[in-house]
Amino acid sequence: MEFGRALEKHLNQAFPVPDGESFFRDFPVWDPTRKLDVIYEIETEAGGESGSAALMATAAARVVRIRPLDGSGDRKVGIIGAVATDPRYRNQGLASRAVSRLVARLEEQGIRQQVLWGGEADLYKALGFEPRGVQARVPLRRVVPAEWMVRGCALVDGLKIGSGWTPGLIEAMRGRVGGIVLSESDAEWLSAHQAVEWRWIATADGRVVAYAALGRGIDLPNLVHEWWADDSRLLARVLMEHLGNHPTSELLGHPAHFARFGIWVEPTQLDSPTREALALMRGVTEKEAGQWWFWGLDSA
Repeated sequence: MEFGRALEKHLNQAFPVPDGESFFRDFPVWDPTRKLDVIYEIETEAGGESGSAALMATAAARVVRIRPLDGSGDRKVGIIGAVATDPRYRNQGLASRAVSRLVARLEEQGIRQQVLWGGEADLYKALGFEPRGVQARVPLRRVVPAEWMVRGCALVDGLKIGSGWTPGLIEAMRGRVGGIVLSESDAEWLSAHQAVEWRWIATADGRVVAYAALGRGIDLPNLVHEWWADDSRLLARVLMEHLGNHPTSELLGHPAHFARFGIWVEPTQLDSPTREALALMRGVTEKEAGQWWFWGLDSA
């Protein structure tokens, strides 16, 4: 079985992917057929009629540039994802070995800061990963004026509301504050997220002035995780489009983003003992991590 199909089958078994769907539907960046600059590490066991190697555990990484919120300058970071073990081979340290080799390969390239997402913090602590950064959540109903949901809110002349991916989104996303530094070529894999619900406001010539993306299939349920706007009113108006269909949904962001748009955040979300870490990071200080952010589709 060629590697792309074998990896897809492996990840479909390891994650809660619905029958008939694909892990790559929600995480297209790890799809080998897209020929992106991704490093793969695998643990295999010989088997199969053709003598091919069955995948027992996998991990993947890509090198990106992240732009800190304090303007201290872009830096290269390794993002690790697609970490998975076949259910038949769990609790043998196989995924840890794959991640360990990825870390070594990244360091050989001079990439000494790495990030991954996972619920097994203790497992990755032995490899030097610690919970770092901060994120906050705010109910959309607190951002969208209540009277708008009753009476509506008309757009000014020359603006239109749309849904789904539109070419103008990549330019708007390149203007967001924080997160991975994007290029025009990133539109290829960003637009391939089939389970993301996009809402946007654009001018007549297609310039997107506000956008909000909700959900990502098996990840980020009921969360608006990609968002930005020219001003707070436009942000509230585009979020209103999601609130009508998802009344309990929340806005996910860094406290600095919420402050920029005048959105109040519960203080308990920012206190060290109760705050939710952004990710597991290696080689990143607490101070640095406090100025880092990863938008929803940046994460793995």
